[in-house]
Amino acid sequence: MKKNKKEPSKIKKKDTKPSKKKEENKNLQEQLTFEKDKNLRLFAEFDNFRKRTAKERIELFGTASKDIMTSLLPILDNFERSFKVNIPKEDDGVLLIYNQLKTELEKKGLKEIENPIGKVLDTDYHEAITNITTEKKEDKGKIVDIIEKGYLLSNKVLRYADPTNIDNNGLISSSIEFDNINDRWLSGVPDRDDESGFLSFWGLNWIRSGNYTDDNNSQFSDYNQADDPSSIFESAIEQTITTTFSNLPFGIGEITVDVTGGTWAPYNFVSYFEDGPGLNSNITNQVKMENINSVDIVFTNDQTKWTKAVIVEAQENPDLAIGGALKMGLRESPSVDKTGADIGDGTNGMGWFPGYAIDVETGERLNIIFAEDSWLTSDNGNDMKWNPTSNIVTEQFPSYDD
Repeated sequence: MKKNKKEPSKIKKKDTKPSKKKEENKNLQEQLTFEKDKNLRLFAEFDNFRKRTAKERIELFGTASKDIMTSLLPILDNFERSFKVNIPKEDDGVLLIYNQLKTELEKKGLKEIENPIGKVLDTDYHEAITNITTEKKEDKGKIVDIIEKGYLLSNKVLRYADPTNIDNNGLISSSIEFDNINDRWLSGVPDRDDESGFLSFWGLNWIRSGNYTDDNNSQFSDYNQADDPSSIFESAIEQTITTTFSNLPFGIGEITVDVTGGTWAPYNFVSYFEDGPGLNSNITNQVKMENINSVDIVFTNDQTKWTKAVIVEAQENPDLAIGGALKMGLRESPSVDKTGADIGDGTNGMGWFPGYAIDVETGERLNIIFAEDSWLTSDNGNDMKWNPTSNIVTEQFPSYDD
């Protein structure tokens, strides 16, 4: 009997390596995910670009008139300044034109920045140019006045508002330069504050900036006190002189004093009291601090650069002035040439200033007026020339009628 041989059983082993197909599927899935992410990013970037471009196009349309708007703002400023001097009626043509112009500009996107007075300075909308000292803690850092209005164009700043916020009140600097430092030929009349009430030499207190109020005589008080309460403009080109006062009453006789103070000032601060260079408040108040630019005044021997000037009368009493001229009115003497000779054309009050003045900010050459007291013949007061005397006071003790 034959027996079959038992074949040995085969053991199947499991393949532990991933199949080639699964590996390919995984790679494809990863690549697909990567491409999807890439496409999403590209789409997002394109969408952002589209939105940004659309926004820029809208803003461009809104600010396309920026240059024109900027050039029109000074016209609005001038309208408003004129209204402060001469308040118009509702039916005045000038006011109607102003309102129509402003309305049309607002339709084009122009908007006045909200009045910031009393608010904290915001440099996003305000540009500080001056500062007023305050003793109240709650007022520190807050805006107290606006020199120039600010405007928005399509909600973007077109011009910053200029509030008061710098210690020097806008005075940058002041100085005199001489070609020959050993020949400092030009001096001036230093300002001297007279707040004691005794022997008050008001003629020397000719710069009235500050915050002094004389309760007994308002004529001795400072002017436009909100414009320069810290008296910054009383120190412009400060000089010292020694002068003698004679014939003083009460047995005093004669005294010599040293006077130190500023010798230049904006016209809205000059005294219009006795012997002051101002005429009256209606005239001096027309000079606004926001309109005052930096100026270079040059004296020269080169007569080709001299400035033809108006010469006005400085004498207080018309009865003493040549031709009965009123103070700060045109001199009633014949016009002269550069040598001081009568030009014989029948006109009065015209002469020459030995130099010129330049507006540093605009480059313009400025007009010049100077004054002389035609009664003070011994002090060059009647010769129609810019040749001021070295005397500061007369021998007669100053007096005035209340």
